[in-house]
Amino acid sequence: MVRVDVRDYRTTDWPAVCRIHDSARPIEVAGFVPKSEVWSMEQAAVVDGFFDSQTFLACLDHAEGTPAGFVSIRGAEICWFYVDPALHRQGIGRKLIEYVLPLLGADGFALCVSENPQAQAFYRSFDS
Repeated sequence: MVRVDVRDYRTTDWPAVCRIHDSARPIEVAGFVPKSEVWSMEQAAVVDGFFDSQTFLACLDHAEGTPAGFVSIRGAEICWFYVDPALHRQGIGRKLIEYVLPLLGADGFALCVSENPQAQAFYRSFDS
């Protein structure tokens, strides 16, 4: 497990968010979207309302450390959630979700496609 701090997104984090999304998204949708059709963060952000959400960054070692993942919420929904694939399975995603759960409230949810059983299992691990 790595040491991770979670903090509010800043506009200066945009390049890191793009890097994380663009490396993780093709893995997320590999089973049903051809790689050539996967949108970059710059494309998806406008269409899917990234800038209308509240975003938090996970940074390695301290709040100003290397960005390792991010989560965005809108109301009770987790609408964006990605961790740098080079850092998967090190507790970063769990730390991000644990950070936003109190903000989501009892009605919190995330939409997850059936073609991504790993993500489904991850989200289910938070069921109480």
